[in-house]
Amino acid sequence: AVVSTQSTGDVQQIVGLRDSLVKILCDYKLQINLSEGCKKVFVNDTVSLSRKMRGLGKRGVHIDDEINCQICKCMVINERDPTDATVYFCGHAFHNACLSKDYCISCFK
Repeated sequence: AVVSTQSTGDVQQIVGLRDSLVKILCDYKLQINLSEGCKKVFVNDTVSLSRKMRGLGKRGVHIDDEINCQICKCMVINERDPTDATVYFCGHAFHNACLSKDYCISCFK
C-alpha cells in the first residue's frame, strides 16, 4: 500500500493511517478468534476420538480357528504349531513373526 504524506509546518501527517491501523487491528482480532475456534474444535475432536478408542479397547474381537495370517496365509491358530499372534480390532490377524509393523498393514496399504 502506498502511503502519501502531507506536510503542515513541522508536523507530517500520514493520510489514511488511522483507517489502516483500525483495519490491521480488526484483521488481527479476526485471526485470533479463528485460531481460538480451531483450538476448541481440535480439543473436542481429541476428546471424542479418545473416548471412541477407549470404547474400542473394551470390545473383544472374535476370531475363529480358520482365520489365516494376512502375510503368510497360514492358519493363525494351529494346535500342532502354537505361535504368538496379533489380532487387530479390524479383524485382521498376523503371526507375530510375520508382522513387521505396529499397525494393521492390510488396512493401511
